[in-house]
Amino acid sequence: MTPIRIVFLVAALGATAGVGYLGFMGIGGASADLDRSIRVGSAGNALASSKVK
Repeated sequence: MTPIRIVFLVAALGATAGVGYLGFMGIGGASADLDRSIRVGSAGNALASSKVK
């Protein structure tokens, strides 16, 4: 294997392992303040002009 292939392979495996670790630890997952976000409301479907209680 050429050195550039080895470097690319190590970088790809490291990135995959890093993302797997962060996902396993729960970093970057669902927001903890989801209830507050829903209560604030959103524009939603502008054509129907529906309101969020």
